Amino acid sequence: MDKTDYMDNKILKECIDLALDSDCKKLRFGAVLYDVGTEKIVARSFNRIMGPFAHLCEKECIRNSIPSRTESMIGACSHAEERLLIPGATLGFDLSACEIYVQGIRMRSDGQFDLLVKDVETFTCIRCATQMHIAGLRAINVWLEDEWHPISPSAAMVQAFNYASGAWEPDSV
Repeated sequence: MDKTDYMDNKILKECIDLALDSDCKKLRFGAVLYDVGTEKIVARSFNRIMGPFAHLCEKECIRNSIPSRTESMIGACSHAEERLLIPGATLGFDLSACEIYVQGIRMRSDGQFDLLVKDVETFTCIRCATQMHIAGLRAINVWLEDEWHPISPSAAMVQAFNYASGAWEPDSV
C-alpha cells in the first residue's frame, strides 16, 4: 500500500506509521489512545518483541504455529493496545473518556504492506479486550473498509471469547 492511500485519515495514518515501527514477525499493529474530551491523541504505541521472550521468534514468530486467537499469552510481543493503558493511566487521563484506535498491517517480502481490513465489526483479542474492559475505556475502534467503527470493551470481550472458544467464526478478522 502506498502511504498516500491513507493520508486523508489522520488517526489511521498514525496507527499505520506506528505499526511500521513494530518488530513483530507475524503482524504489526499500531494504536493510539484518543481523549474524546480534548479531541487529542494522548498516547501512541505498537506491538513489539519483549527482550526476555525474543528467543521465541528468532527464526520465525512462534505464533505462526499456534491457531489464531488461541493461547493468547504465548508469544514474544506485547500488544499495542495493552502498551497504551499504562501511560494512559499514569499520565492521569480519565480512561472512561478515552478510546483506542488500532490498526494492523502485514508486511510483504517486497517491503510494502497490506492493511488488515475487517469485513465485520469485531475485536477478537481476548487478552487486550479484557484489559481494556478492566481499564474502563469508552470504546475500541476498528477500521472497516473506509471508516472507524467503535466496539465497547465488554462487547469485544464477548466476541473474543466466542471466537477463541470456537463458538463464532467471523467472515474476516
